[in-house]
Amino acid sequence: MTVGTHAVYAYETADGVRVVDGALATQDVDMLFDTRKRLTFFSALREENLSFIGLVRKADKTFRVREDQLQTAVNAKGFEVDVIRRMATMAPEAFVRVKAALAKNPNRDPLKRDKDVLQARIVQALIDERGIALRGTK
Repeated sequence: MTVGTHAVYAYETADGVRVVDGALATQDVDMLFDTRKRLTFFSALREENLSFIGLVRKADKTFRVREDQLQTAVNAKGFEVDVIRRMATMAPEAFVRVKAALAKNPNRDPLKRDKDVLQARIVQALIDERGIALRGTK
């Protein structure tokens, strides 16, 4: 499951709307890894004789594991893939709360902070004006 900025694409699709491009600019993707299904995932990797980093290197050979964040792979252009272990869901309301909290973090990169605020406002508008959460979006 993809979470973070890329989750907005799912909200767009669920609601049949398009969000302004500037709100979706990102240099990373957050992947939710459901540890309950790890056997299936790791079996598939074993069949291909791959590790997770080997898998992302199939897309871009420059990916490497960040030494300071072992759950993150980064490529030569700085694009990151973060593996997040199982969360129950990434409902739109949770997305808004996470982005709002990130925006208030004094250590957050100012460019990311502005994007966090914008994304939280957009998804909140989808909730308020279009009832996206009421239709069971996960």
